[in-house]
Amino acid sequence: MSKSASIAIVSIICVIALFFGVFACLPDGLEYGDYNEYHAPINLIQGSSLFNDSIVVSYDVNLDEDAQMQDVISKIRARLGDMYGYYFCNVTEKDGDITVQVPVTANGEDVSANSILTGVTAVGKVEILTSSTYAEDDVILTSEHVKSMRFERYTNGANAYYIVNMKFTPEGEEIAAKELVAGTSNWSAYVAIDGSVVYGAVYGSNGRLQVYTSNNDDAHILQGLVKSGSLGATLTETGTERVSSVGGMVFAIVMGVILLACWIVLIVRYKVAGFALALSQLVAAIAFIMFSGMVYFSMLTIASAVGIVLGIALMMTFSVIMLEKIRSYRKDKTYASARHRAFADCNKWTLIVHAIALVLGVVLWLIPTGVTLPLGNALVYGAVLSFAVNMGLGRLLAIVVAPLVKEA
Repeated sequence: MSKSASIAIVSIICVIALFFGVFACLPDGLEYGDYNEYHAPINLIQGSSLFNDSIVVSYDVNLDEDAQMQDVISKIRARLGDMYGYYFCNVTEKDGDITVQVPVTANGEDVSANSILTGVTAVGKVEILTSSTYAEDDVILTSEHVKSMRFERYTNGANAYYIVNMKFTPEGEEIAAKELVAGTSNWSAYVAIDGSVVYGAVYGSNGRLQVYTSNNDDAHILQGLVKSGSLGATLTETGTERVSSVGGMVFAIVMGVILLACWIVLIVRYKVAGFALALSQLVAAIAFIMFSGMVYFSMLTIASAVGIVLGIALMMTFSVIMLEKIRSYRKDKTYASARHRAFADCNKWTLIVHAIALVLGVVLWLIPTGVTLPLGNALVYGAVLSFAVNMGLGRLLAIVVAPLVKEA
């Protein structure tokens, strides 16, 4: 490969990284297709606890018969993620009470914390009935009869429609076919939440039920309630506490400064090879924001912060080990030979340590507590990105920049 080709490839990678970095900072996301939308990560980050104070609300819990406290906590966590994009908020139990922590201002939709808490702590019993006024005798289906859902949005002139398309289980399909009329221009059925009829629905000839909601938020809330099912308890608020966001902002700034300083050290000490690894880490950092989405860390806890630090430390440590070996072998070998020898030396322990980190992260992720779950999530992403850098992109770029190394 010539120097010109090497410079061209590196330049293209830099331009792509710059594009996605700028895209992450756009004030709005984008819409594509008929029913899809993408929220810019900066929107989600700005709505997180990094930039907003959060509130901690305590609830007295009255469990239904045969209901378990841990199931209630799991459903609240699931609703926070499915309905509002807060996948790892603090939801804990102590002495029979549940506490929930959410940012005062939610993600890009600017839903208030009180509205979020009302939605995720409601009983959330979803029923489908044949009457526009609620009566138990008119209920024909429940959320347990829904097999899957798809959100659809389309416009017709000035009108916008937000639809939750429901596919029923085999039992639900039989009941719907018997009780509902397909192809009618009027509402075929109605959807009630906690005993109140809120939406009309049309039953299609394909056996699916199209529920027409009021807006994007309502559609996602309905999906979240159907997916989680009834909470299995009645929660009564007993107290509220406000938590400052300063700690999260300080953490974000400090980690940004540390990363930048590390990249500078890599470039100064290891020259072109250091630049290749620094660039690969920058791409990984942008990928972390773009694709894992900071939405997953919308509630930055000490546990998730520790996971992020461990992931960065893992990536940086193995990058430095590889670069040190290249630097050491370069004393009496060509760059190509030194690079090949360094790659071979690092293979074994890179694979072992990253496999351990990944397995540990998955195990912690599967333990549904306020500490293990966000820690495991952050560790999984950190291990995957570190492995991608140190066994993939970093090595590829180290090969690409070979023509730029003197006496390669």
